[in-house]
Amino acid sequence: LDLATPKSWNEVVIGSDSGPPPSARLGHGQAIVNGNGSAFLYVFGGRQPEEKGDLGKIRSLNDMHRLNLATGCWEELRCTGDVPSVRSYLQMVSLQQTLFVFGGMINEERYSDLYAFDTATNHWTRLPDAPMEGRGGAGVCVTGEGDGARLWVVAGFCGRPVSDVWEYSIAAQVWRAREDLALPVARSIFACGAMTSDPRGTDTEICLFGGEVAPANGDGEAGKYSSETLVLRSGVDEKEGCGVHLVPATESPAARGWTSGCVASMEGGKTGFVIFGGIKEGEEGQPP
Repeated sequence: LDLATPKSWNEVVIGSDSGPPPSARLGHGQAIVNGNGSAFLYVFGGRQPEEKGDLGKIRSLNDMHRLNLATGCWEELRCTGDVPSVRSYLQMVSLQQTLFVFGGMINEERYSDLYAFDTATNHWTRLPDAPMEGRGGAGVCVTGEGDGARLWVVAGFCGRPVSDVWEYSIAAQVWRAREDLALPVARSIFACGAMTSDPRGTDTEICLFGGEVAPANGDGEAGKYSSETLVLRSGVDEKEGCGVHLVPATESPAARGWTSGCVASMEGGKTGFVIFGGIKEGEEGQPP
Protein backbone atom coordinates (compact mmCIF):
# COMPACT_ATOMS: atom_id res chain seq x y z
CA LEU A 1 0.00 0.00 0.00
CA ASP A 2 1.44 3.34 -1.09
CA LEU A 3 0.47 5.82 1.64
CA ALA A 4 0.82 8.67 -0.86
CA THR A 5 -2.12 7.17 -2.77
CA PRO A 6 -3.91 5.22 -0.02
CA LYS A 7 -6.60 3.85 -2.32
CA SER A 8 -4.02 1.90 -4.29
CA TRP A 9 -3.01 -1.58 -3.13
CA ASN A 10 -0.49 -3.37 -5.34
CA GLU A 11 0.51 -7.01 -5.18
CA VAL A 12 4.28 -7.48 -5.07
CA VAL A 13 5.30 -9.03 -8.38
CA ILE A 14 7.53 -12.05 -7.83
CA GLY A 15 10.70 -11.80 -9.92
CA SER A 16 11.67 -14.38 -12.51
CA ASP A 17 14.86 -15.17 -10.56
CA SER A 18 13.03 -15.67 -7.27
CA GLY A 19 13.40 -18.75 -5.15
CA PRO A 20 10.30 -20.50 -3.80
CA PRO A 21 8.14 -18.29 -1.54
CA PRO A 22 7.39 -19.35 2.05
CA SER A 23 4.69 -21.97 2.50
CA ALA A 24 1.20 -20.80 3.49
CA ARG A 25 1.15 -20.00 7.22
CA LEU A 26 -0.33 -17.96 10.04
CA GLY A 27 0.91 -16.78 13.43
CA HIS A 28 4.34 -15.93 11.96
CA GLY A 29 6.63 -12.97 12.61
CA GLN A 30 7.55 -10.42 9.97
CA ALA A 31 9.56 -7.20 9.89
CA ILE A 32 11.25 -4.82 7.45
CA VAL A 33 15.01 -4.19 7.35
CA ASN A 34 16.54 -1.53 5.09
CA GLY A 35 20.01 -2.08 3.68
CA ASN A 36 22.15 -1.71 0.55
CA GLY A 37 19.62 0.65 -0.98
CA SER A 38 16.77 -1.87 -0.75
CA ALA A 39 14.04 -2.82 1.68
CA PHE A 40 13.77 -6.46 2.73
CA LEU A 41 10.81 -8.24 4.28
CA TYR A 42 11.79 -11.03 6.68
CA VAL A 43 9.31 -13.79 7.59
CA PHE A 44 9.97 -16.26 10.41
CA GLY A 45 8.13 -19.26 11.84
CA GLY A 46 4.38 -19.59 12.26
CA ARG A 47 2.20 -22.62 11.66
CA GLN A 48 0.62 -24.39 8.74
CA PRO A 49 -3.16 -23.87 8.49
CA GLU A 50 -5.33 -26.36 10.34
CA GLU A 51 -6.83 -29.23 8.37
CA LYS A 52 -10.56 -29.55 9.10
CA GLY A 53 -10.03 -28.39 12.67
CA ASP A 54 -7.71 -31.31 13.53
CA LEU A 55 -5.25 -29.78 16.01
CA GLY A 56 -3.01 -32.82 15.63
CA LYS A 57 -2.27 -31.77 12.06
CA ILE A 58 -0.91 -28.31 12.87
CA ARG A 59 2.74 -28.06 11.84
CA SER A 60 4.77 -25.31 13.49
CA LEU A 61 7.77 -23.80 11.71
CA ASN A 62 11.11 -22.08 12.37
CA ASP A 63 12.30 -21.22 8.87
CA MET A 64 13.47 -17.71 7.89
CA HIS A 65 12.67 -16.19 4.49
CA ARG A 66 13.64 -12.86 2.95
CA LEU A 67 11.90 -10.92 0.18
CA ASN A 68 13.71 -8.16 -1.70
CA LEU A 69 10.89 -5.68 -2.22
CA ALA A 70 12.70 -4.02 -5.14
CA THR A 71 13.28 -7.18 -7.19
CA GLY A 72 10.44 -9.35 -5.87
CA CYS A 73 12.85 -12.21 -5.18
CA TRP A 74 12.33 -14.61 -2.27
CA GLU A 75 15.17 -16.48 -0.60
CA GLU A 76 15.09 -19.06 2.20
CA LEU A 77 18.03 -18.25 4.44
CA ARG A 78 20.52 -20.79 5.75
CA CYS A 79 20.97 -19.74 9.34
CA THR A 80 23.66 -20.47 11.92
CA GLY A 81 23.79 -20.13 15.69
CA ASP A 82 21.00 -20.61 18.23
CA VAL A 83 18.05 -21.03 15.88
CA PRO A 84 14.75 -20.68 17.81
CA SER A 85 12.61 -23.79 18.10
CA VAL A 86 9.45 -24.12 15.98
CA ARG A 87 6.68 -21.78 17.16
CA SER A 88 3.76 -19.57 16.22
CA TYR A 89 2.18 -16.37 17.59
CA LEU A 90 5.68 -15.04 18.25
CA GLN A 91 6.59 -11.38 17.79
CA MET A 92 9.42 -10.12 15.58
CA VAL A 93 10.70 -6.53 15.42
CA SER A 94 13.70 -4.85 13.80
CA LEU A 95 16.32 -2.42 15.05
CA GLN A 96 18.62 -1.28 12.24
CA GLN A 97 20.16 -4.53 10.87
CA THR A 98 19.06 -6.78 13.73
CA LEU A 99 15.81 -8.69 14.18
CA PHE A 100 14.50 -9.68 17.60
CA VAL A 101 12.14 -12.62 18.10
CA PHE A 102 10.24 -12.96 21.37
CA GLY A 103 8.05 -15.71 22.78
CA GLY A 104 5.36 -17.63 20.96
CA MET A 105 3.92 -21.08 21.48
CA ILE A 106 3.60 -24.63 20.23
CA ASN A 107 0.54 -26.62 21.30
CA GLU A 108 0.08 -25.72 25.00
CA GLU A 109 3.73 -24.77 25.61
CA ARG A 110 4.44 -21.03 25.69
CA TYR A 111 7.82 -19.32 25.60
CA SER A 112 9.44 -16.26 27.18
CA ASP A 113 12.75 -16.54 25.33
CA LEU A 114 14.40 -13.82 23.25
CA TYR A 115 16.64 -14.14 20.19
CA ALA A 116 18.60 -11.72 18.01
CA PHE A 117 19.12 -12.34 14.28
CA ASP A 118 21.98 -10.57 12.49
CA THR A 119 20.73 -9.93 8.95
CA ALA A 120 24.29 -9.32 7.70
CA THR A 121 25.50 -12.81 8.69
CA ASN A 122 22.21 -14.76 9.07
CA HIS A 123 23.34 -15.73 12.57
CA TRP A 124 21.03 -16.30 15.55
CA THR A 125 22.03 -15.47 19.14
CA ARG A 126 19.96 -16.45 22.16
CA LEU A 127 19.63 -13.60 24.65
CA PRO A 128 18.60 -13.84 28.32
CA ASP A 129 15.15 -15.34 28.80
CA ALA A 130 12.57 -12.99 30.23
CA PRO A 131 11.61 -13.66 33.89
CA MET A 132 7.92 -13.74 33.02
CA GLU A 133 5.33 -16.35 32.12
CA GLY A 134 5.71 -17.70 28.60
CA ARG A 135 3.21 -16.18 26.18
CA GLY A 136 1.99 -15.66 22.67
CA GLY A 137 0.11 -12.69 21.24
CA ALA A 138 2.05 -10.04 23.19
CA GLY A 139 2.63 -6.49 22.04
CA VAL A 140 6.33 -5.95 21.29
CA CYS A 141 8.16 -2.83 20.10
CA VAL A 142 11.63 -1.27 20.20
CA THR A 143 12.54 2.24 21.36
CA GLY A 144 15.75 4.27 21.58
CA GLU A 145 19.09 3.87 19.83
CA GLY A 146 22.55 2.50 20.61
CA ASP A 147 23.10 1.97 24.33
CA GLY A 148 19.63 3.42 24.96
CA ALA A 149 17.79 0.86 22.83
CA ARG A 150 15.04 -1.00 24.66
CA LEU A 151 12.64 -3.78 23.77
CA TRP A 152 9.18 -3.70 25.34
CA VAL A 153 6.83 -6.65 25.93
CA VAL A 154 3.24 -5.72 26.73
CA ALA A 155 0.61 -8.18 28.01
CA GLY A 156 -0.20 -11.29 25.90
CA PHE A 157 -1.77 -14.72 26.39
CA CYS A 158 -0.41 -17.19 28.98
CA GLY A 159 -3.38 -19.57 28.89
CA ARG A 160 -5.32 -16.45 29.88
CA PRO A 161 -4.90 -12.77 28.96
CA VAL A 162 -2.37 -10.93 31.17
CA SER A 163 -1.64 -7.25 31.83
CA ASP A 164 2.04 -7.03 32.79
CA VAL A 165 4.63 -4.87 30.99
CA TRP A 166 8.36 -5.60 30.73
CA GLU A 167 11.34 -3.55 29.53
CA TYR A 168 14.60 -5.06 28.21
CA SER A 169 17.84 -3.09 27.85
CA ILE A 170 19.42 -4.44 24.67
CA ALA A 171 22.94 -3.19 25.52
CA ALA A 172 22.91 -4.29 29.18
CA GLN A 173 20.86 -7.46 28.46
CA VAL A 174 18.73 -6.84 31.54
CA TRP A 175 14.98 -7.33 31.96
CA ARG A 176 12.85 -5.40 34.43
CA ALA A 177 9.16 -5.47 35.23
CA ARG A 178 7.29 -2.18 34.82
CA GLU A 179 4.54 -2.42 37.43
CA ASP A 180 3.88 1.29 36.91
CA LEU A 181 2.73 0.56 33.34
CA ALA A 182 0.59 -2.55 33.95
CA LEU A 183 -2.61 -2.41 31.89
CA PRO A 184 -5.95 -1.80 33.64
CA VAL A 185 -7.48 -4.76 31.75
CA ALA A 186 -5.55 -7.86 30.65
CA ARG A 187 -5.52 -8.52 26.90
CA SER A 188 -3.75 -10.26 24.03
CA ILE A 189 -3.39 -9.98 20.24
CA PHE A 190 -3.87 -6.23 19.97
CA ALA A 191 -2.35 -3.40 17.94
CA CYS A 192 0.84 -2.00 19.49
CA GLY A 193 3.51 0.49 18.43
CA ALA A 194 6.00 3.04 19.79
CA MET A 195 4.70 6.53 19.00
CA THR A 196 7.62 8.57 20.34
CA SER A 197 11.03 7.85 21.82
CA ASP A 198 14.25 9.74 22.43
CA PRO A 199 17.61 8.12 21.52
CA ARG A 200 18.14 7.12 25.16
CA GLY A 201 14.88 5.15 25.08
CA THR A 202 13.76 6.71 28.35
CA ASP A 203 11.12 9.17 27.11
CA THR A 204 8.71 6.81 25.44
CA GLU A 205 5.05 6.63 24.41
CA ILE A 206 3.61 3.28 23.35
CA CYS A 207 0.12 3.12 21.83
CA LEU A 208 -2.23 0.13 22.14
CA PHE A 209 -5.64 -0.51 20.64
CA GLY A 210 -8.21 -3.24 21.21
CA GLY A 211 -7.32 -6.84 21.95
CA GLU A 212 -8.96 -10.00 23.20
CA VAL A 213 -9.83 -9.58 26.89
CA ALA A 214 -11.60 -12.93 27.29
CA PRO A 215 -11.04 -15.88 24.93
CA ALA A 216 -13.78 -18.01 23.41
CA ASN A 217 -14.70 -20.77 25.89
CA GLY A 218 -15.14 -23.65 23.45
CA ASP A 219 -18.88 -23.90 24.19
CA GLY A 220 -19.90 -21.64 21.36
CA GLU A 221 -19.43 -18.40 23.30
CA ALA A 222 -17.37 -15.90 21.32
CA GLY A 223 -14.42 -14.04 22.75
CA LYS A 224 -14.70 -10.58 24.30
CA TYR A 225 -12.81 -7.68 22.78
CA SER A 226 -11.77 -4.15 23.72
CA SER A 227 -12.22 -0.84 21.92
CA GLU A 228 -9.87 1.05 24.24
CA THR A 229 -6.98 3.17 23.03
CA LEU A 230 -4.23 3.25 25.67
CA VAL A 231 -0.96 5.16 25.77
CA LEU A 232 1.86 3.98 28.04
CA ARG A 233 4.11 6.89 28.96
CA SER A 234 7.55 6.33 30.46
CA GLY A 235 9.92 9.14 31.42
CA VAL A 236 8.07 11.85 29.47
CA ASP A 237 7.55 15.43 30.61
CA GLU A 238 6.02 15.34 34.09
CA LYS A 239 3.15 17.61 33.09
CA GLU A 240 1.99 14.91 30.68
CA GLY A 241 2.25 12.30 33.41
CA CYS A 242 3.88 8.89 33.26
CA GLY A 243 1.82 5.72 33.48
CA VAL A 244 -1.14 4.32 31.56
CA HIS A 245 -3.57 6.76 29.94
CA LEU A 246 -6.93 6.01 28.37
CA VAL A 247 -7.31 8.11 25.23
CA PRO A 248 -10.88 9.42 24.86
CA ALA A 249 -12.14 9.08 21.31
CA THR A 250 -15.49 10.18 19.94
CA GLU A 251 -15.27 7.87 16.93
CA SER A 252 -13.00 4.99 17.86
CA PRO A 253 -12.89 1.79 15.76
CA ALA A 254 -15.21 -1.04 16.74
CA ALA A 255 -14.08 -3.37 19.52
CA ARG A 256 -11.84 -6.07 18.08
CA GLY A 257 -9.12 -8.59 18.81
CA TRP A 258 -6.68 -10.58 16.67
CA THR A 259 -5.73 -7.32 15.03
CA SER A 260 -2.51 -5.53 14.19
CA GLY A 261 -1.32 -1.97 13.75
CA CYS A 262 1.71 0.21 13.19
CA VAL A 263 2.97 3.75 13.63
CA ALA A 264 3.09 5.92 10.49
CA SER A 265 4.06 9.47 9.54
CA MET A 266 0.89 11.33 8.64
CA GLU A 267 0.10 14.48 6.69
CA GLY A 268 1.61 17.58 8.25
CA GLY A 269 4.46 15.67 9.87
CA LYS A 270 2.27 14.23 12.61
CA THR A 271 2.73 10.72 13.96
CA GLY A 272 -0.31 8.48 13.63
CA PHE A 273 -1.36 4.97 14.57
CA VAL A 274 -2.93 2.76 11.88
CA ILE A 275 -4.85 -0.48 12.45
CA PHE A 276 -6.37 -2.97 10.03
CA GLY A 277 -8.74 -5.92 10.34
CA GLY A 278 -9.30 -8.26 13.26
CA ILE A 279 -12.26 -10.15 14.77
CA LYS A 280 -15.17 -8.09 15.99
CA GLU A 281 -17.14 -8.33 19.21
CA GLY A 282 -19.79 -11.04 19.35
CA GLU A 283 -19.05 -12.61 15.97
CA GLU A 284 -16.15 -15.03 16.30
CA GLY A 285 -14.31 -15.35 13.02
CA GLN A 286 -16.05 -12.38 11.39
CA PRO A 287 -13.84 -9.44 10.40
CA PRO A 288 -14.87 -5.88 11.42
